[in-house]
Amino acid sequence: VGTGVFEAWYLAGVLSGILGGSGTGADVIDAIPFTSLRGGTLDRIRVYCTVVGGGASLIRLGIYKATSETNLYPDALVVDAWEIAGNVLGWREKTIAQALDRNMLYYMVLTMTGGGGTVPTWLGISTRTCWPILGYPAASGTTEQPRTHFQVAQAYGALPATFPAAATLLRSTADGMPALMVRYSS
Repeated sequence: VGTGVFEAWYLAGVLSGILGGSGTGADVIDAIPFTSLRGGTLDRIRVYCTVVGGGASLIRLGIYKATSETNLYPDALVVDAWEIAGNVLGWREKTIAQALDRNMLYYMVLTMTGGGGTVPTWLGISTRTCWPILGYPAASGTTEQPRTHFQVAQAYGALPATFPAAATLLRSTADGMPALMVRYSS
């Protein structure tokens, strides 16, 4: 919790995260599941920019809560961390102060724009190690990959109070999900 020798960052969506690869996408919201087993207060949220975007490119991070214990679709906005410049290489993070409930499913989200230039590229997660909380497709075969996260088209801007309807439930690919992390302050 917090800084110092015991500082730890928590990666959304994986059992044992393997960072590698990258991805990009303008005018979509990616929502990656994150479980807050311990509860507590978050003080930072971040993503790693592997290729800088154009001078006016922007990244926006946030958190949504699942609809209910039985309906895992993202629903109410918990925090909109506002904008980060997407034209800087490395970790891009925002300070937040957000208490989370214990044993609840949340979604860390990312959206971005090229701002008239190149869209930033984010560090990806090897989704072969993803937590299969969103299940497998009904017609699963022996080589089928689990569903990993939601993605929905959305013009870049403030995150909506309710997660947009009709998001696509994406399946595991080599590196198809942004590596979003949070840190607890307590």
